[in-house]
Amino acid sequence: MRTQHGFVSSDVVVALWLGLTLVGIVGWLINVYKLVRICCELDAWLVFRAFGIVIPPLGAVLGFL
Repeated sequence: MRTQHGFVSSDVVVALWLGLTLVGIVGWLINVYKLVRICCELDAWLVFRAFGIVIPPLGAVLGFL
């Protein structure tokens, strides 16, 4: 019987997907937090962060900026 050494490519894809999903969720939550913190200052960051709530990939990136 043959034994498997290392990872199967599907395992790597699933691990990468889970990692990126977790990082994206954390970034989106940080974006929401920062949007609440800058509540009443109307500037471009407020607008971008508000769009980031609706468009999660943008929100995830803006959360880390």
